[in-house]
Amino acid sequence: SIWVTLDHSPQAVKLLLEYCYTNRVQSLGLESFIKSSKFSNPKDKQSGPVTPFRKHEWPEGGLPTVGLHLALAGIALAEEAHVPRLSLMCEIAASQLVD
Repeated sequence: SIWVTLDHSPQAVKLLLEYCYTNRVQSLGLESFIKSSKFSNPKDKQSGPVTPFRKHEWPEGGLPTVGLHLALAGIALAEEAHVPRLSLMCEIAASQLVD
């Protein structure tokens, strides 16, 4: 058997895994998905990601459902894993939770 030691919370690892599998993390909210998915060329709408579903279909109306502690843990893990878009998504979610 193989043992893997985690220096991060299992919840933060779950955020990373969800991002790796789906390219989004619903619990970080719709705004974090949209703001981290801006088009490099605003005139070229084909270059951006495909929206997963409409706003009313996101949990909690698109608001983050994670706590601030988990959003910050997600930033730390994403930075360590060199996943800048996930880090940005966690930062956006954290900023919404502070407001």
